[in-house]
Amino acid sequence: RSGADQAGLDGLIFGATASMTRADAVLMGALAAVSIALAVVLHRPLIAAAFNRRFARASGLPLRMIDGGLAALAAAVALAGLQAVGMLLVVAVLVIPPTAARLWTATTGRLLWLSAALGAVSAWIGAALSAALPNAPAGAIIVLVAAALFTASLLAAPRRGILAGWARRRALGRRLGASDPSGPEASRG
Repeated sequence: RSGADQAGLDGLIFGATASMTRADAVLMGALAAVSIALAVVLHRPLIAAAFNRRFARASGLPLRMIDGGLAALAAAVALAGLQAVGMLLVVAVLVIPPTAARLWTATTGRLLWLSAALGAVSAWIGAALSAALPNAPAGAIIVLVAAALFTASLLAAPRRGILAGWARRRALGRRLGASDPSGPEASRG
């Protein structure tokens, strides 16, 4: 065995999904349910605190309590994810799904639900692939699936995707070329 494996660093970095118990899964599910409930209930105050602190302060929102609660919730989610995906990969799982979701929507409500769905799909597909592939750490596979979903979103999102931007630039180039008397059509004649 390697020194890193003996020290437990492999489990810390990549997680130990195979050694999770039913109680661990129930705890993670409960934490996910609490997180979703808090995000739904506190949606407006969180948005106000995040995007317009002057308005939030003038509205009498307890900004320190909101900031502290959000930090505590993020820490709890990160701690719960340690066993499933490992310390380093939990950051990727927290960042990639919302980043991919942002490519598809501009509204915070849809962003919340879509990022949760992308995270859940990444976890489900990644865990299934890890179970099917021998010696494949679930945490790394989950992050790779999330990265693949992000890449697909980056390419295919209808407004912010690379292909949509390319199509818009191409259409604009055609319109500009057609309206320019010194454009490509004029040189052919």
